Amino acid sequence: MDIHRSNGTLNIYGRAAIAKEILEAEKGSKLYFYQARGESFDPTRIADTWFVKFMHILSRGIIRENVSQIFQHVSFVSFNYDRCVEHFLTHALQRSHAIRADQAAQIMSMLRIIHPYGVIGDLDSVPFGATRANYIELAGGIKTYTEQVGGRELSDQLTEEISRADCIVFLGFAYHRQNMQILSRITQWGRSPYSAPPSECRTPTLK
Repeated sequence: MDIHRSNGTLNIYGRAAIAKEILEAEKGSKLYFYQARGESFDPTRIADTWFVKFMHILSRGIIRENVSQIFQHVSFVSFNYDRCVEHFLTHALQRSHAIRADQAAQIMSMLRIIHPYGVIGDLDSVPFGATRANYIELAGGIKTYTEQVGGRELSDQLTEEISRADCIVFLGFAYHRQNMQILSRITQWGRSPYSAPPSECRTPTLK
């Protein structure tokens, strides 16, 4: 699409197609469940992924009364358009600490997740794996690589989060050139970057 950036119609429909594909991929992931059919969140389906391990670490020492503090020292930078992290954490919180959906949503609102390339929408307005959506409208949330590389606001956000980190963990990160260029704009890094081995990076995300 970047080659045809001057063609507004092509760009809109191209982004809309991306949004449609992402929703279909969410629906095809192990994280998806169909509530209308009585299905519910089942963490055993993703037991071999980093999601479950991460939630165990995150929950350690956090009692139900203090669950609102669970994301106090955590933030994410996701180079994906999908909402797998948001979807998982929302339901994992409800299950691990026996809280309501609205309580989990309130806690999730405190978690900072930066999507350098944009995201197809929040889970309240666009359900995970939705089969119907206004793809043209969702196209507005999709950014291209060249739009983001030159973005000062994004660089500032990344620098703010990463510079104060005691530990930086790369999970399922493919080190694509465009992603590395975005990270190269960060002016100050945290203390301890860590790249998890492939065996720890399985995700139930896009097929």
